Amino acid sequence: MYSALPQAFGTSYYVISLSVNIVITILITIRLLLYRRRMLNTLPDAVEQASDYVSLATIMIESAALYSVLSLIFIITYAIGNPLNQTFLTAASCGQQIAGFLIIYRVAQGRAWDQDTVTKHSRSFGSLAFASSKARQTNSSETDTLEQEASDV
Repeated sequence: MYSALPQAFGTSYYVISLSVNIVITILITIRLLLYRRRMLNTLPDAVEQASDYVSLATIMIESAALYSVLSLIFIITYAIGNPLNQTFLTAASCGQQIAGFLIIYRVAQGRAWDQDTVTKHSRSFGSLAFASSKARQTNSSETDTLEQEASDV
């Protein structure tokens, strides 16, 4: 599809671009974790506030992973000369823009993976249990009570 020299230069360019993106993400993550460590050393009681740095590092890694995976697939298809590389080039470009928006969105929402995310959302088929009708009635009455208290405020 491409002649050898432009393909070699193109492959080198895209590999360097992806590598720089990964290295910068790692450096930003290390910097955030070092700030977290410094905060915990200075203020030992600030564990909750220091967890924000882990959350930010997680946001960075999750967002960079989207672009990295799409870019890696593009580089592989480009290097072997598969015409499908044009599709992945577009997807990688869009993924790069979406990654930036994900960072902004998650920081604005204050959401990211934390230490409790896996335990909250992990599902094991061995411990699958259904709530009884009594538990559902208790939960609905608690919800009604909370809604009533919120409307009173």
